[in-house]
Amino acid sequence: MSLKNKITALQKAKGKRPLAALTAYDYPTGRILDDAGTDLILVGDSLGMVVLGFPNTTHVTLDMMVHHTAAVARGVRNAIIIGDLPIHSYDTPEQAVESATPIPASIPLWSVLAALTMALLTGMLFGLLPAMRASRLDPVEALRAE
Repeated sequence: MSLKNKITALQKAKGKRPLAALTAYDYPTGRILDDAGTDLILVGDSLGMVVLGFPNTTHVTLDMMVHHTAAVARGVRNAIIIGDLPIHSYDTPEQAVESATPIPASIPLWSVLAALTMALLTGMLFGLLPAMRASRLDPVEALRAE
């Protein structure tokens, strides 16, 4: 199910049934919670204390959050995964967006195909066409022009 469909299903369930939201920090826990029908799975920065033994969450880095969120994502097929941003990774709106970028997300197939198509067209336009023009030049005349 796509992320958009998951969100729509959650919106329809609101007020009709309780939503289950639990925390996971790794693949097996994410898989167990997903198989149990959990609606939302949080990968919280509390992993710093619960999993990594830090005295508080201020020691958790963005790389740690990306690592644990990716591990949970590999075990989840149905639930929506929410990943925390660690402290000082969202001091400004721009920084928050930049920090959230490496966190795994569902990317629609159309988006991937559009990106590949644009890359192919760009390569052809800026690579193949100039190369074809250059191949028609007389090498001696081309060197004289430089």
